This record gives sequence, C-alpha cells and structure tokens, in this order.
Amino acid sequence: MKCHHTRKVVILGGMLTAAVTIAQTAAANPLTVSEAVSEALKNNPELRGLAADMVAAKGEVVTARTFPNPELTVEPGARQHQGPEGSRNDFHANFALSQLFEFPGNVLSKLHLLSAT
Repeated sequence: MKCHHTRKVVILGGMLTAAVTIAQTAAANPLTVSEAVSEALKNNPELRGLAADMVAAKGEVVTARTFPNPELTVEPGARQHQGPEGSRNDFHANFALSQLFEFPGNVLSKLHLLSAT
C-alpha cells in the first residue's frame, strides 16, 4: 500500500516540476501571436505528414515519366558429358537482357491520374 502512495507522489512531483519549468520558460520568452502560429505550424505532425505526402506524389510523377531500368538475367551452370573418351565438364550460361516499353496510352493515363491527385 505504501509503495502505491510513493509512486503517486513521485509522479505528482515530476508533473509539478515539468509545469514549473514550462511556466518559467514561457515567462522568460513571451511569444507574439505570429510567432506562436509559426511555431505551431512548424511542429504540427499532421502538416509534416501532408508535406511528406506531397513530396512522395511529386516523386511518383517523376517516376511515371521515366523508363524502367533494363533487366539483365544470368543463369550460369555446368554440364557433365559422358563420352567414349571419358567424362568432360563444360561451363554454360544463359544471358538475357530485357527492357519494358509501356504502350504510350498507358503512360499518358498514368501521368494524368498522378497529376490529378
């Protein structure tokens, strides 16, 4: 029971200390209305999230305008041949290079959609 009361006293003391510190800081550095509004806008997490969404949307438009990177596929392997003169190991590989080109109407509709948002 005593531990429960001690915990409450410690929490209350911490809250009082924080309140006094905030009050002293506010009294020492009074803000004008425009400074307070500016500070609130700068520190508002919702506005920072919306700004990040706008930057991401601009990046999506830039990405939609570019061609995708070409893709190189390499499939290495080894073969073992059995013949009358004995076995022989050969190295073989398959290489493929591909590039996606979207139909022009798809690119334009994607850009139109991204620009509207």
